[in-house]
Amino acid sequence: MGGYGQWLHDSVLGLRQGSGVAYEAMVVRPELVAQPRLTRASARYALPRGEVVLSWARGALCAGEATGPATFSLNVSVPVNSVARVTVPLGACGKGTITESGAQVWPTAGVGEAAPAGFLSGERGGAQPDHLPDGIAAITFDVGSGSYAFHAQ
Repeated sequence: MGGYGQWLHDSVLGLRQGSGVAYEAMVVRPELVAQPRLTRASARYALPRGEVVLSWARGALCAGEATGPATFSLNVSVPVNSVARVTVPLGACGKGTITESGAQVWPTAGVGEAAPAGFLSGERGGAQPDHLPDGIAAITFDVGSGSYAFHAQ
């Protein structure tokens, strides 16, 4: 029976343990955002370092050759003394922008611009283009502890 729970946890919600122990580093990467009937997911987890709260919701799916959602929102709370690698599917059928708490974080305005509070430079250099398994364009961010509200449109 644990297989269903793990699939919901890892693929639908997108929460996985990263390096370290007790979710010192976590990965937030919802992968099933293009399923027609699945439009949102949310959960709370009590972990040794604190509570993780995670939710996502998407708008309509793009038609034609474009893949992905027209809009996507992801909220995550990362416990104290933890870090997360958060992957956000691009909205506007892969051609949109991403904001975090109302401030644009993708695409960035220019080289050398200061990262928003809580964002880390990370081993991959902070915000990086990425793709989900269904070929959906996404951006991956490295963040520290705190609450984040990403919105792609």
